[in-house]
Amino acid sequence: MTQSPAPTTLSNLNLLVTNVEVSQRFYEQALGLTLDVRRSAPPAMLILQTASGCSLSLKDAQTEAAEKRAGPGDIELGFETQDLDTVHAALQTFGVMVTEIQEQGFGRTFDARDPDGHHLVIYTLHPENRP
Repeated sequence: MTQSPAPTTLSNLNLLVTNVEVSQRFYEQALGLTLDVRRSAPPAMLILQTASGCSLSLKDAQTEAAEKRAGPGDIELGFETQDLDTVHAALQTFGVMVTEIQEQGFGRTFDARDPDGHHLVIYTLHPENRP
């Protein structure tokens, strides 16, 4: 019998960006994340806190090794909200790609891109699908 690995918790995502300030403004104003001043190391890295407790590190891509800068599109960030229409409208004010809201079996959802082109999926679950 093999030993199970120690349990882990996903508590932070690192996102390489071209402009930390622009990305900070986007994630704070469009998605309601808040700056964690204590853990941030400006100007090259800011840590934003989500309502769920998972944090998002915005790191200046130019300060990272070339092999870490593979480019956008290889990860999708999912954000759950109870007010999908408000978030949809907020994202549209940034001039980024935002799709129309669609009804799915689990709830309502739409896709968007952040200022660096990272793929975002924003969704709200139907009450019967919430944990």
